[in-house]
Amino acid sequence: MGALAIIPARSGSKRLINKNIQTINGKTLLEYAIQTSIDSGVFSEIVVTSDDRSYLEIASQYKVVLHLRPPSLSGDFCKLRTLVRYLLEIYYAEGNAFENMALVIPTSPLRSADDLRMASALLDKHQGINGVMSVSTLRYPPKHSLKINKITGLVEPMFPDDIDIQHTELEKGYIHDGSVIFVRTKRFMQYEDFYMPRMMPYYVSEERAMDINTPNDLRIARFMMGEHGRE
Repeated sequence: MGALAIIPARSGSKRLINKNIQTINGKTLLEYAIQTSIDSGVFSEIVVTSDDRSYLEIASQYKVVLHLRPPSLSGDFCKLRTLVRYLLEIYYAEGNAFENMALVIPTSPLRSADDLRMASALLDKHQGINGVMSVSTLRYPPKHSLKINKITGLVEPMFPDDIDIQHTELEKGYIHDGSVIFVRTKRFMQYEDFYMPRMMPYYVSEERAMDINTPNDLRIARFMMGEHGRE
């Protein structure tokens, strides 16, 4: 049945209250995710899932499916993979077996429609992979990480044997930046996880690798997207 976009928009964020409906240039992060998904042209259906009816009211302005989450899938400790499996099981029960599925998180507003199109094209081109995950390069090699000793409270290298090795001699590290995860639904249901084998990277530059979780993240995103003079 083509591809399904799932846009999760829970209301219970702690570090940045109501982060999914914070605005940039007069538009909520949720609306950016919806519009970008629509503009990509790759989805047969787009579903917005939230525990808050006011969020779904915002989404109702667009041609999307609205899903009100049950309380069991709305808490701080509910994993996105659990929510996605729940939604896919509903679709399967209704006879709607989408071939591919993308998770489009509202907190990455620098994502473009082209990002979704290119991730979808990679999945179509490389039949041997299970999915495509956007990644961004870590600024420093993981083996130069430090930790704080829980007993002494002092700084220690996480990897003592590698702490003095030059950056250029160490393997680069990457992190999923939140822009897009595009997977084959059958493989997701098999592994019940996005971090499954045979995931192809889709590289996102450090400048566009934005995942808003704090007030400072939001300030940076507003600056990057041309909204100035607002605290």
